[in-house]
Amino acid sequence: MKTAKINQEDATLIASNVAEKKIDNLKDFELSIEETDNYWIFYYQNLDIPEDGARQHFSVWVNKADGKSLFFLGR
Repeated sequence: MKTAKINQEDATLIASNVAEKKIDNLKDFELSIEETDNYWIFYYQNLDIPEDGARQHFSVWVNKADGKSLFFLGR
């Protein structure tokens, strides 16, 4: 396994910057973090439950090797 160049602290800053650019009212989201061999994965889920019951959620995946990120929006 390769040694990770991007630590969790750096990945958190990257994910926060991406999330703030993409999502309004980020304070309304709960964050959980998962680590895999190659990525830091930041899962955000809206705390408000709309009438249809489908909470807005998204994730930001930060590559440990180069710090590049992927953004996935869901509902």
